[in-house]
Amino acid sequence: MKKTKNKFKKNTISRILDKIKNLSKITSENESEKQSESECISKSKFDSIKPPYSDKDILILSECAAAIEYPEPEPGQPKKDHRKSKYCSKSKLRFIFNLNGIVQFFAYYPGHRKLKKPLLGNNKTMTVAEAATLSAIIFDNQLSGQTLGEVAEKFIESLSMKHENDKRVISKKTIKTYSSQINAFVNVIGSSAKFLDISQEEIKSAFDKLYEEKKANYTYDVSNRVKSLFAFASEKLNLKNKSINEIRTSYIPAPIKSTFNGYTDGEGISKLMYRLEEEPNTQKKNAVLLMAFTAVRPVNIIELKTSYLDNLKNPKYITYPKSTMTKEGAMKNKGQFKIKLTLQMTKIIKNQLSLHPDKPNEYLFFSFKDCTKAMPYNSLREYFMLICPNDIYKSSLEDLYVKGTAGPCFTLLRQHAKTNVVRYLVKEEGYSLSNAQIESKLILGHTGRDHDRSGEHYDKNDELYDLRAETAYKYFLINEAIILQGLDAFKKGKRIIEPELPIKLPEHLIPFTQKECTTLRI
Repeated sequence: MKKTKNKFKKNTISRILDKIKNLSKITSENESEKQSESECISKSKFDSIKPPYSDKDILILSECAAAIEYPEPEPGQPKKDHRKSKYCSKSKLRFIFNLNGIVQFFAYYPGHRKLKKPLLGNNKTMTVAEAATLSAIIFDNQLSGQTLGEVAEKFIESLSMKHENDKRVISKKTIKTYSSQINAFVNVIGSSAKFLDISQEEIKSAFDKLYEEKKANYTYDVSNRVKSLFAFASEKLNLKNKSINEIRTSYIPAPIKSTFNGYTDGEGISKLMYRLEEEPNTQKKNAVLLMAFTAVRPVNIIELKTSYLDNLKNPKYITYPKSTMTKEGAMKNKGQFKIKLTLQMTKIIKNQLSLHPDKPNEYLFFSFKDCTKAMPYNSLREYFMLICPNDIYKSSLEDLYVKGTAGPCFTLLRQHAKTNVVRYLVKEEGYSLSNAQIESKLILGHTGRDHDRSGEHYDKNDELYDLRAETAYKYFLINEAIILQGLDAFKKGKRIIEPELPIKLPEHLIPFTQKECTTLRI
C-alpha cells in the first residue's frame, strides 16, 4: 500500500507540472501573438503617416519605430542596421528614426546627386520647420552660390554675435582688426566673386599682391583670417571650398619675432620737449608729455579714464585697475598699476582737466568729435610722427623693427625712461646692470614675475603700504629730473647727449626725506 501511495503522489505531481508547462506555453504564445499584433500595428501606423510631417508626426513615428522589434542576428553574423527612415521632398528633409528615440534631420535634395546632404540636427535640438529652413538655405548656397562679400559679411556678423554673448571671447577692437584684414582680401579678389569658384591660384595672387603693397607681417595676418573665413564657410554655410587648404603653410612665411632696436638719447628727447613747448595743440601735447614722464604705453594714455584719478581737483595717484571683466584689462599684464604722480605729471593732468572744467569727460584725453570716446590712436600717432625731430633715432633705420610704420615709434619714450633709471642706478647707486634693469621694470608696468625669486605677492606689503608705487615714484623722479635737466641744457645751447651725473634737482623735485640734499640720493 505504501508503494502505491508514493507512485500516486509522483504521478499527481508530474501531471501538475505538465499543466503548468502547457499554461506557460499558452501564455507565451498569447503574449507573442499580442506582441506580433502590436508590432504589426506599429509598422502599419509608421507606413500610413505621409509627408509633410509636423513635430507631432515625428514624435508618433519615433514611438512606432522604437516599438518595432527585429530578430537577433545569427552567431557570427554582423548586426544589421534596423533604423527606419522617412523622406519629404517638399521640406528637403530626410528623417532617420533611431531605436533610442532620437530622430536625426538630414538635408535631402532628390535629383541633385552632387550636392552635399549634411546632418542638420535632431528632434531634441530643432523643430522640423527650423530644419527645413536650414536645408533650404544650404540648398540655395550650393546651387546658386554665395559671393565672397556675402560670406565675409556673415563671418563678421558671427564674430559680433560672439562678442554680444560673451565680451570676454573677443573684443570690439579685435573684430575691427579682423574686418579690416578680411576686407583687404575681399577687395583684391572681388566681393562679387562666387565663393565656391575661388581657386588656389586666385588666393595666391591675392596674397602676392598684398605682400607687394603691404608688409610681410600684415599678409601673414591676412592669411590667418582668410583660413578662418573658409573654415566658417565650410562649417556654418556648407560651402566646401578647399582651395585655401591646398596652399602650403610655408607659402606665406611666419613673421620673425624681433625686438625694437631703435633708441634715442638725451639730445633727441630734449629736442622733442623743446618743440612741444611751442605746440598749440594742448591735448595732444599733454598726451605725449604724460607718456614721456609716466613711461606707459600709448594705448594706456588715450584710454586713461578720469575715474582712475584719486582726486580731480588735486590728483596724487593714477590707478590702472586690475582686469576683471575682459581678458585684456587696462594694462597689458592685466594687473593693477599704481602711479604716484610727480609735479610735472600733476601739472599736465590739471592742464588737461581744465579743458572741460565744468564736467570732466569719461576719458582724460578725449575725441573732439565725440567727447564720450577716447582720443583716436592714429590721431596721436600721426601727431607724434609730425612733432618728432628727424634725427631722434640714433640707429640706422635699416636695423629697426617698427610695427606698422617706418616712422618714429612711441617705444622710444618708454625705452629712454628705462635707460635713464638704469643709468642712474648703475652710476650713482652702485647697482649691477641686471639688478638695475629689474628695478627699472617698476616704472614700465611690468610685474617682474620672472625675477621674483620668492614669488610675486609673497607678502601683502604692496597692498598695505603701496610699496611698489612708492619705490616706482623715486624712479619716476629720476626720469623726470633727467628730462628737465636735458631740456634746460638744450635751451642754453649746450649739445648734451646725456645729462651729467649726479643730477641736480629743483627743490620741488627733491624727495621729502632728502630735502637737505642738492642731488638725488635714494
